[in-house]
Amino acid sequence: MRYVTQLKTARLLTASLLLCGLALTQGCGTRTVLVRPGDPVQLREPITAKVWVFGKDGTRVDSEATLPAGWYVIDGPDKPDQ
Repeated sequence: MRYVTQLKTARLLTASLLLCGLALTQGCGTRTVLVRPGDPVQLREPITAKVWVFGKDGTRVDSEATLPAGWYVIDGPDKPDQ
């Protein structure tokens, strides 16, 4: 009788540890989120980006800017249309 009780306890403990281990590891890991082209995304931290700005004569000029956290950005064309 004592052996049967110890066996049941060992099986119950093993099953409990296995289930707890599985439950606790479900939230861990890397999650990949695919963003469709043209969908806006919000910046989590400030970044320095290469941007196009308008010059005094109205043409686009290559430049760099620091975009603050919280701003929304979208992708643009590979080359500006001039």
